[in-house]
Amino acid sequence: MNRSRLLLLTLLSIGFLARADVELPRVYALTNARIVPAPGKLVERGTIVVRQGLIESVGSGIPVPKDAVVVDLSGRTIYPGLIDPFVRVNRLSGASPRGQHPEEETGETLSGPTGRQTEKKAPALLAQHKVVESLEIRSDVREEFLSLGFTVVAAVPERGVFRGQGALVSLGDGDLEKTVIQDRAGQVVVLDPVSKKEIEEAPVSKMGMVAFIRQTILDAKWWKEASQAYAANPSGKARPEFRQSWAAFADAASGQEPVFFETPGVLALLRAAGLARDFNLKARYVGASDAYLLADEVKAVRPDLILTLDFPRVPAPADDDAWLDVTLPGLRAWDRAPSNPYWMRQMGLNVALTTHGLTHLDELPSRLQKVRARGFSADDLLAAFTTVPAAMYGVSNRIGELAPGRIANLVVVKGRLFEKGSRVVETWIDGFRHEVRQKETLPSGTFLVEGLRLEFKKAQGSKPATLIVGEKAQPFGLTAREDRYEFEADGALFLMAPGPVSGTATLDGLSLLVRLADRKGEAVIKRGEKEPPLDASTQPADATEESSTSDVRPLPQRFARPLAEPRAVLVRNATVWTSGPSGKSVADLLVLDGKVSAVGKDLAIPQTVAASSVEIDGTGKHLTAGLIDCHSHTALDGDVNEYSENISADVRTSDVLDPFDPAIYWQLAGGLTTFHALHGSANAIGGQSTVVKLKYGSGPEKLLLADAPAGIKFALGENPKGANAPGEPRSYPQTRMGVSALIRQRFQAALDYRERQKAAEAARKAGQTPMPVRTDLELDAIAEILEGKRRIHSHAYVKQEILDLIRLCEEFGVKIGTFQHALDAYKVADEIAAHGAGASVFSDWWAYKFEVYDAIPYNASILKQRGVTVSYNSDSDELARRLGPEAGKAVKYGNFTDEEALALVTANPAMQLGIAARTGSLEAGKDADFVLWSGSPLDPASAVLETWIEGKKYFDRAEDLRTRELLDAEKEDLITLARKALARGEASREPDRPKRPRHGCLDGREGEVH
Repeated sequence: MNRSRLLLLTLLSIGFLARADVELPRVYALTNARIVPAPGKLVERGTIVVRQGLIESVGSGIPVPKDAVVVDLSGRTIYPGLIDPFVRVNRLSGASPRGQHPEEETGETLSGPTGRQTEKKAPALLAQHKVVESLEIRSDVREEFLSLGFTVVAAVPERGVFRGQGALVSLGDGDLEKTVIQDRAGQVVVLDPVSKKEIEEAPVSKMGMVAFIRQTILDAKWWKEASQAYAANPSGKARPEFRQSWAAFADAASGQEPVFFETPGVLALLRAAGLARDFNLKARYVGASDAYLLADEVKAVRPDLILTLDFPRVPAPADDDAWLDVTLPGLRAWDRAPSNPYWMRQMGLNVALTTHGLTHLDELPSRLQKVRARGFSADDLLAAFTTVPAAMYGVSNRIGELAPGRIANLVVVKGRLFEKGSRVVETWIDGFRHEVRQKETLPSGTFLVEGLRLEFKKAQGSKPATLIVGEKAQPFGLTAREDRYEFEADGALFLMAPGPVSGTATLDGLSLLVRLADRKGEAVIKRGEKEPPLDASTQPADATEESSTSDVRPLPQRFARPLAEPRAVLVRNATVWTSGPSGKSVADLLVLDGKVSAVGKDLAIPQTVAASSVEIDGTGKHLTAGLIDCHSHTALDGDVNEYSENISADVRTSDVLDPFDPAIYWQLAGGLTTFHALHGSANAIGGQSTVVKLKYGSGPEKLLLADAPAGIKFALGENPKGANAPGEPRSYPQTRMGVSALIRQRFQAALDYRERQKAAEAARKAGQTPMPVRTDLELDAIAEILEGKRRIHSHAYVKQEILDLIRLCEEFGVKIGTFQHALDAYKVADEIAAHGAGASVFSDWWAYKFEVYDAIPYNASILKQRGVTVSYNSDSDELARRLGPEAGKAVKYGNFTDEEALALVTANPAMQLGIAARTGSLEAGKDADFVLWSGSPLDPASAVLETWIEGKKYFDRAEDLRTRELLDAEKEDLITLARKALARGEASREPDRPKRPRHGCLDGREGEVH
C-alpha cells in the first residue's frame, strides 16, 4: 500500500470516529475489588464487567473479556452509585438555598439556559412546569455531589405551591439529552405557606394551603373527566375550561404519577397523608425530622419517607440567664432528631435520605455519622441512598443495584462508605469513569503526629495562620496555599536534627500529612490524626459529629398520654354539679367504659370491672361536668385567618389541629374538656369550625368530636371590612352593607351551584351524558348552610349588623347557630330569641375598640331573661384557663344562681354546638367528661385537682407537681449536653421563644383585636 493511500484511509477513519453517532466500544473489567452489589450483599474479591454503559456481569470468578480494559481496584470497595431523591434546582444551578445568604457564583454551566431567574412572582399553580426543560447543573456543584458518591439526583422545582414535575438525571458530564433517566419524575407540592413575596395568589395560612391543594386536585380530576366527556360527544356542549396546571396534574390526581409532598414536620406529613388517603394519591413525603413525635400515627399511614438530615441546631442563648427560657421541647428536638431515621426503619417504613435542607453539601458526612451512631445500619444507610429511592421513582430495574443489565453507575471508595476516614476516589456514570479530586481543605485544630501535638489556627482578619508544636512552644506563621500550609521552622521542634527545615501540612481525608525537608533535601513524612476532645469520655455517643460510637436509643414515650385509663371510676361523696335536671347535691359519680353510668348515693363498682377501676374520695371537693369553650382558637397550627380571600368557606380548622399546643394542657388544668375551634374573623364567611376534645397526647384526628354538627364562622363589622388592618391594602368590602351584600351574593351563588348539580344528575338519570359540574369546595360548604347541614357561628358586635344577618338568613330560610361576642346583643335580645339563635359572649371584656363601647356586664342576664341560650367564651388561650371563675361573674352581674352561672360554660355551650346529647352535663349515658375541684368551680381560689375526658384522666394536679422535678432534671441534663456542643463549635441557632397564650379573632396580624 503506497503512502498516499494509507494517509487517505487514516483521514477517513478519523472522520468516521469523529461522527457524533458513532462510539468506540466501552468495555471495562473492574477487578480485585471488594463489591457491595446491594444492601446486605457482599463479594469480598470480585469483578464487574461494564459494556457500553451497562453492567454485563458482577461477582467473584467472573472471566475478564478479551476486549475489556482492565482496571485493578485492589484495596477499594465498589458500591452502587448513590441517588439523592430530592434536590431543588436552585442548589443544582449553584444559587443559594432560599433563606440563606447569596454565595459566590462561579463555575461552568453544564446544561440548560444560563440566564438567572427573574424576581417576578411565581403563580401558585405551576404543575405544568417541567424541570427538564430548564435544568442547569453547575460544574462545581456536580463535582461536589460526585465527591460524596452521588451519581443520580432527582431535580425538583422550587417555586409555587404546585411546583411541577421533577426529573431524574445522572451527574454525567454529557448534554442533558444524554443524562436524563426520567423526564417526568413526579409532581412536587409544598404543604406549608410560601412567601407572598415570591408566590402570587397563594393562601397565607396552613389551613388555606390544605384547602387550596384539595380544590386543585378536584379541579384536575374534573378537567380529565370533562375533557373525556366532551371528546366523546362534543355536540351541543360548551368546551370545558382549560388550564395547563389542571391538565398537567391530572395523572397525579388519578394516582398514576407520584406526588412528592414537602412536609417540614410531622403535622404536615399527616395532613399530606390525609390528602393522599382521600384522593388515592401515590404519595411520597419529604422532610419530617420529627416524625417520631407521632410515631403511631405515622406508622399507620405506611408512608414512603424521604427524610431530611437537616436536624435542629443546638440552641444558643445570649447569656447564662437566658437558658431559663430555652424550651424543653426545643432541647429534645435537637437531641432526638438524629435518631429519627432509625426509629422510622424500626417501624418497618421505607426510608430514603436526602441532602435537601442542608445549607452546604459538605455537612452530609457529619450528619450521617450522627445517624449511624444512633443505630441506622450501614445497610439501611446504603439502601436509603440506592434501592429505596430507586423504588420510589420506579427505576429499580435500571439503577440502585450492581446487577447485570443495570446502568453502570457505581462509586469506588477507599475504606468503607459512610464511615469515618473513608473517601470516594472515583465514580462511574453510564460506564464513564470520573476520578474525584480530593477536596482542597487546610488543616485546622489539633492533631497528634507521632508523639507531637500540632495545633493549627486559621487566619483571623490581619492575623496570619499559625502553628504551635508541643505545649509550650511559641507559635510561628504559616503561608496558606491552595491545598496546604507551608512553613519554615527548626527541625528540633519536630524531633529531627537541629537546623532549619521547610515543611508543608496537608490533609489526606481526616488524616494530617506533614512533609519536612532539611537543607540537604532529605525529606521526612509524618502522619497523624485529629486529637479527640479532652472530655470525650464524658460525652454522649453523638457528642462529636465524626463519632461513630453507638448511641442507639429506644423510641421515647409520646409527648403526653392519659394518666389513667380504667374501665370504671367511682367518685364518692363529692358536691356534684350535674348541670342537668338533678341539680347540685352531695353524691357519688359512677363511670363505666368512658360513659356516665349514674349519679346518686351509695354507688358501687360492678365486680366485672373491679380489676380495672379507680376510686376517688371526693369528700369536701366539688365535681362538675367538663367545661366547654364555645369560641376558641387553641391548637390551630399557624394563622387562624385565611387572609387571601374574604370568603374562605373551603378551609377547615380540622385540617390544622396541633396536639402539641401547650395551651391544651394549660386549659385542662383549668377544667376545660371541650372547645370550639373557630376560624378567625377577618373574613365575611370564614372557615369551617371544629369541636375538639382536649385529649392531650392524641394525634390530630383523635382530638375531633367526630359526630358534632358541622359549623362555619361568619364575621361582621370592622374586621371583615378591614378597619383594623392599618397599612394593608383595602379591598371589597369596606362597609357593613358591603359585607352583607357579599354574603348574599355567595348564598345565591351556592343555590345556583346546587341547581347545576341537580340538573346534571337529572340528565344522567335520563340516560344522557352531561358535562360534569366542577366541584367547588367553597360553594359546597355554603350550600350546606342553606340546606341546614352546617351551623353559622357569627362574630358580631353591634345591633345593626346582628339584625341585618338575621334578616338576610331568614330571607334564605337559614337559622343562625350563635352570635359570637355579641356585646350589643342585649339591645336586640327579643329579635335574637325570635330567630332562635344563641349568644356566646364575654363576661366583662370590652373597651378595646370602637364597636364594643356600649358593652355592659348585664348582657348575658338580659339575653337569658328574653329566652336566648347564652354561654361565656374565651377567644383566648389565656382566658380559657379560668372559665370557671369567669362564669362566677354572672352571679354578681345579673342575679344568676350558682348552677345557672356554671351552665354558661357547660350545658349551654353544649346546646349551642349541638353536642348536648354527648357532653355538657353529668347524666347517665353521656361522655364521662368531668372535673374535680378543691372548692366551688366559681371561686377564683379553687384549684382543679383532676380533669377526665371520656373516662380517661388527662390532668392531675398532684402528678403535675411531681412531674415538674423530673422535667427540670431532664432539662438540666440536656442543657449540659447543649453547652458542651456549643463549646465544641457545633452549629447553633437562637432558641425558640416559649409559646405564650395567643388570643383574638385576628391572630396573625399586628395589633391583635377581637
